[in-house]
Amino acid sequence: MKTEKQLHEEYIQEIIKSWKDERMLAYFSKMNSGLYELPNGGIFAFEKLKIEKQFYYPYHDSMDNSKSFDKANDLAEKAHNDTSVFIDKNMAWYKKFLDNFDEKINYRNKKMCLYRTSYGELEKMNLYEVVFLDNIQIEEESNCYLDLKKATEEEIAIIKGAYEKEYIKFSKRLASYLKRYGLSKIEATSYWADR
Repeated sequence: MKTEKQLHEEYIQEIIKSWKDERMLAYFSKMNSGLYELPNGGIFAFEKLKIEKQFYYPYHDSMDNSKSFDKANDLAEKAHNDTSVFIDKNMAWYKKFLDNFDEKINYRNKKMCLYRTSYGELEKMNLYEVVFLDNIQIEEESNCYLDLKKATEEEIAIIKGAYEKEYIKFSKRLASYLKRYGLSKIEATSYWADR
């Protein structure tokens, strides 16, 4: 098993295949929250998520006597005053990923698949990304993803473990953010969705 430093060095060597610019290398170094080694020697790079501070709530119909309008404004007001809204909105990405493992939610029985990261380079990179597809999509969309394949049980365990680890890290980032700023930087508003 490789150390974090070794994984980082390998990751940068893979990025250099597409990007030679020092600023882009610095960007890719900073944008990752974690690097995880796959059984085939490839690397799964977990992107550092941005903390969302802007929340928009749509309403329909007109603003006059509209339940939709009132509800949208109530939600925007709640976002300004309730830390649970901030946390739920920011953690929704993780929940969506983990929902793929719940049979009640994943009714189309989508499978975790891996594909190579590509920035249009000629030389294949040894970096992998995750997508969930059903069997029909795997056949129909295989040409949309470079070297698409169903993940093995071992790969699924590594990636699910990575998401769980990153979930904890991101939860701590959110708690730190709230301790420092509270909800003072939140922008939440309603908008008319039927224009």
